[in-house]
Amino acid sequence: MRCFVDDTVDLVHNQVMAEVKPLLAERGSDEYPHARARHEALRSWEATESPLDIGEHGSTLRLLTMAVCATSTDAQLGLPKSTRGQWSVKDFVAHLVSVASSSSMASVRPPVSRKGRFWPVLRVAYAEGVAVAQRSLGPRASEPSAVAEVKAAFEHVVQEERVRMVPDAARTGGAQNRPSIEPSIHAWTMLGVQARRPDGARGPRLTAREREEQKIFEVALRTWEDDPGERVADDG
Repeated sequence: MRCFVDDTVDLVHNQVMAEVKPLLAERGSDEYPHARARHEALRSWEATESPLDIGEHGSTLRLLTMAVCATSTDAQLGLPKSTRGQWSVKDFVAHLVSVASSSSMASVRPPVSRKGRFWPVLRVAYAEGVAVAQRSLGPRASEPSAVAEVKAAFEHVVQEERVRMVPDAARTGGAQNRPSIEPSIHAWTMLGVQARRPDGARGPRLTAREREEQKIFEVALRTWEDDPGERVADDG
């Protein structure tokens, strides 16, 4: 999963720099101050330990938002949302498995980049994981049982790597307004915190950090849900 994080850092770096580099050359322009702020936020975000986590008190989320937003007004509105808005970790892993279990490039769709190193690594890891799970479960184990084991392992890794927000497909405009085949820094999907009973009846109580994360997610999602713009259905 670290390879996915690295691909995402590369994606954000390349797309942000493509937008700000021409503006940084024009020190006297009105756009220069925000372009410089974006560049500084990008460098700070890249230096964080878990760049796809929201960070302590939302610090990483704020750095990413400043880096990717084209204007200061956009940055005040928060991280630009994808048409999905939010995914559960299970939904995200199901998407990864659909990419990993196919031999077609057409199945490599955002948040996975066709230009990155993650998708070939993912396919190898999935195939090996299924094989190991089938051996572990015994000769009578069905393939769906092995796949379920691999999905559970992937979910654990996503949580361990603290992946909370992923770049997704952007609308391309035009008559058909199809989603892009590559992830965009202007369309982000948040991965929801796995809910746990606060009373501890089914598992441990939420930690202080998890309670804080939940509050930040709730504020971000309310902002997205209140957006008067058209919400487009998930394309799968």
